[in-house]
Amino acid sequence: MERQGEKMSHQEQIIVNELDKNPNIRITDLEEMTGLPIGEVCKIRYFWKLEKKRESKQYASSQGRGEKPVLNRCYA
Repeated sequence: MERQGEKMSHQEQIIVNELDKNPNIRITDLEEMTGLPIGEVCKIRYFWKLEKKRESKQYASSQGRGEKPVLNRCYA
């Protein structure tokens, strides 16, 4: 049995794909594409943005090892 939120619906997948292609797409365009209420579209976009921020932080932390001594010097 699947827990809620583990699998995206078809409409959610459409929104995520469109946001990946164009992060500045209008909410109303996504609403028209999917037929979902605007509140649901906003919620999906909100969590998409959180995921993108999390991914960029993970990437930055794995790439930014050379910056730590600079930060230590600033606070020393």
